[in-house]
Amino acid sequence: MKAKADVSVRDCIAPAAGWAQAYELPPNSGWTVLGTLQFNHDTTSDYVVNAMVDFAEGNTANTLVEYQLLLDGNPHGWFTKRVPERFHNTQVLRSLMSNVSGGIHTLGIQARNLSTTASVYYNRIWLSPLLVEGSEITTGSGTINSISVGTSWTTIQSTTINTPSDKMNYVAAFLTVTGGTPLGGLEYRILRGFTQLDHFIDTVPDVMWDGVHVAHIDTAAPSGSSTYHLQARITSGSTATIGARSLEVQSLPELMVFDVATTSSINIPSDNTWHTVSTSGTQQLHPMSIGQYGTDGHGFAHVTHTGPYDFSGELRFQLYLLDETDPNLDDFEVGWLEVHPVGQRRLMTNLAEWEQLGLNSSDDYEMRLEAKGICAQMGATQTLAQTRFQVIVLPDDTPYTYHPCSDSPGTCCANNFPACQVYSCTMSSSLQIVSVPAWNCQ
Repeated sequence: MKAKADVSVRDCIAPAAGWAQAYELPPNSGWTVLGTLQFNHDTTSDYVVNAMVDFAEGNTANTLVEYQLLLDGNPHGWFTKRVPERFHNTQVLRSLMSNVSGGIHTLGIQARNLSTTASVYYNRIWLSPLLVEGSEITTGSGTINSISVGTSWTTIQSTTINTPSDKMNYVAAFLTVTGGTPLGGLEYRILRGFTQLDHFIDTVPDVMWDGVHVAHIDTAAPSGSSTYHLQARITSGSTATIGARSLEVQSLPELMVFDVATTSSINIPSDNTWHTVSTSGTQQLHPMSIGQYGTDGHGFAHVTHTGPYDFSGELRFQLYLLDETDPNLDDFEVGWLEVHPVGQRRLMTNLAEWEQLGLNSSDDYEMRLEAKGICAQMGATQTLAQTRFQVIVLPDDTPYTYHPCSDSPGTCCANNFPACQVYSCTMSSSLQIVSVPAWNCQ
């Protein structure tokens, strides 16, 4: 089991169910595992676990589902989410896990369908843990007691961390909106002390009880004690009620971060073509983010959709290698998901992740967040009011690939002397595959 975990990324995109098919989570399901990632590492490590559930078509909108992330069968976090609209869509979950001993471990995601009548249909899951040494600092707090917020910023959760020198902090927050004026304006922000680090635009859900995950990488975190705050306020309507919520912080090495925020509205035509939403501009990678075998990557985007859009869409991270001598840019897709704006202002999250790209510090790169309207509909547009992305570039110093030995013994064992890496990524066999409506732009 030769795989260091000082700073590294694992990746599990489980197989999709297939065209016009889906994995079914029946009504009143009880806790059911959706999928798992099994892997190993040598040293005690902290995890920042990002997870995504990908919904197939044919779902009943607003079905209430609860989720938990699992480490070796033990739950971490408890998140409430509403099933989105009828098109393909995705939702992101996040949790921190500290001081995980070296060895073989299994990450998973389980769900509980609370509907008494409607099944929930999934296309796949995506598990992407960021691993850092267990000597890093992890802290957090959470509560289930409800709190009311009005037009003034209200602190709904706080936590304090003693940040070591030469570190940055990964701040992860979750909140559940349980009441308020349906579709009323709602905003969140993350502060360090009195300094605003990030700001998110959303609305109160039209059907109550829905969860929101947000995060921020604090690249300027000072050494010593700092208190982080998660705040909320309404911008229209009367009040909003926040239920279960949490705020967690993980210290990380000070690595390079593609960090881009935009606040101007961008209209994306429904022409089945990729359009740039925001871009990092030309940058060179910091040498400390370059490892013996290249780079890994880990990050996220937050996008606020506004206005009606009745068709399928997509978001992706695209990393471009810029070469003045070659007019054809080399590019890598490093994070993709399907989205369906639901005809109102709504905050959505995308993930970015890659392993073992042979990038170096002498070339110029550009990270872009791009969007596409799948259905070519004349005059239809999706509007993005605000976006923010942060993607960490990590040094890859682990000489292995992600091929299970049973599938690729030559590749796996040649790259993992003296032993192959443990790796498996599967959807749960307890989920039945069923037929669902085929993709439809109407």
